[in-house]
Amino acid sequence: MSEEILKVEKLSFKYDNNNVLKDINFTLNAGDFVGILGPNGCGKTTLLKNINRWLKPDQGCVYIDGSNVFKLSVKDLAKRVATVPQDTSLDVSFTVEQVVSMGRNPHLKSFEQERSQDIAIVEDSMKIMDVFHLRDKPINQLSGGEKQRVLIARALAQQPTLLLLDEPTSHLDINYQWELLELLKNLCINKSLTILIVIHDINLASMFCNKVILLKEHRIFKMGTLNEVVNKQNIKEVFNMDVRVDYPNGGKRPVIIFLNLATEDTYARSFERLHVICGGGEGEKLLYYLSQRGYEVSTGVLNKGDTDWKVARLLGFTIVE
Repeated sequence: MSEEILKVEKLSFKYDNNNVLKDINFTLNAGDFVGILGPNGCGKTTLLKNINRWLKPDQGCVYIDGSNVFKLSVKDLAKRVATVPQDTSLDVSFTVEQVVSMGRNPHLKSFEQERSQDIAIVEDSMKIMDVFHLRDKPINQLSGGEKQRVLIARALAQQPTLLLLDEPTSHLDINYQWELLELLKNLCINKSLTILIVIHDINLASMFCNKVILLKEHRIFKMGTLNEVVNKQNIKEVFNMDVRVDYPNGGKRPVIIFLNLATEDTYARSFERLHVICGGGEGEKLLYYLSQRGYEVSTGVLNKGDTDWKVARLLGFTIVE
């Protein structure tokens, strides 16, 4: 049985007497990669802030590694949970290495210099997130995707058992989204890190997460594996969207096609087949367009890892490699 890392018990929270979270209960185990899905305003970000103690719930409790987070010191909490917020706008001239080194602060005494083991952990965190080659570059000169990886490297330097991320893919193109989520998934598999991520794209969640939490009206509507949660009834109930759920090529992960985005004959078009020749990101918009309108699509020849290959795989299209 996997080790329990996070337990949220009967958690409720209000802003100015308005319910934002109501009776939230769930547990996460070591190595879980769990996506939080739901419409705007349902409490996704607020849930993260209650877990990491940025906000205090009106009722209920949060346990990390069996300890009540509200009884831990700031340093002890930072050794167990790290957070990467949605806002990555850092207008400072600190180098990448300096920013990542800040993740070691919970492990150092006041005015204590970094030890050799701290330097090694910082370097390892930068290498994992593929930013080691940027270590001497000021962070305010990096792209959005590079900044995101640096902040995750800083979080990894804390050596937490739980990593919280708030919409880390929201302003990234498909290449950066894919690379980032692939890195995070590997951390869960190889390091047994537990990750809880707020994410808007259901298909991205389906591709990388092993479980999802579906929020509706400030409560957990459903939590479970992708097959248990991602179905047309639940999506209709929570998002008020008509969808078709496919399992391309006999796969185990569902792919969502939003029928509301098309005309009424969308489903009929699902029996029309098209082959798209593209590459290098030139076909990205077209592939999304055809998916939303229900076409059965194949594409290629594409090199594995190409931007259009990633989009086609995400959408469940047949790919000729």
